[in-house]
Amino acid sequence: MAIKEISGMDYTFQDILNQIFDKQKRDYLTITELKTSLPKNIENFLGPQPKKGTNKKFIERLKPHLSEAYTIHKKGASTYLLRAPIQDIIHAYIVQKTSVSIRNVSKKLPFQKELIADALNALVQSGAIQLKIVPTSRDYMIQILVPERPDPFREIKKAYDTIRMGKNYVKIFALRRFLNWPKHVFDSVIQSLWDAGVVELQASDPYLLTEDQRADSYMDKTHTLRILLIWRNE
Repeated sequence: MAIKEISGMDYTFQDILNQIFDKQKRDYLTITELKTSLPKNIENFLGPQPKKGTNKKFIERLKPHLSEAYTIHKKGASTYLLRAPIQDIIHAYIVQKTSVSIRNVSKKLPFQKELIADALNALVQSGAIQLKIVPTSRDYMIQILVPERPDPFREIKKAYDTIRMGKNYVKIFALRRFLNWPKHVFDSVIQSLWDAGVVELQASDPYLLTEDQRADSYMDKTHTLRILLIWRNE
């Protein structure tokens, strides 16, 4: 089902994509799912009748409007648009489970085996996950476990104090890069701190940042780009 038509000059193609992904509660969609979810006013961005024609033609229209955060991948007969790195999508899937096998990750997520292997190796090296070999009746199975993290609020406050250099704020992209957490983990923690009134997340002129810096800032629930983080009562 398509999202409601967005009105107003301030909305961008990026806003439309974010609404679609948020509604689906996933960071990956097939091109067919994306096409059927687009609002009527998408023609303002993609030209007349973008939903008609082949997926290949649609992708050609789509690509010029995508930021660097988006990637396109194929698995089998399906083509997917991703709005987050594969590593983050896999980690987000894993943390929802008590334990999960590599076979299950490969079966449930739309990525080639080589990409899954690279992502899991990187997650192991970063300490975000652990692998456990479990004997079965026929062979062995490798389970993926998520180790308990230290208090994330304490970790983020320590990082804040380290990089602010005497200022009463830090740039969110700098804090994200310093901690190097999976994207969804970092976003969840700073949103929780904001909801609790511990920090303030401020918007600013996004064009003062590079495209990469904007991508590493924080898009809030209202699709406003938050650039600065201020710890209250400091």
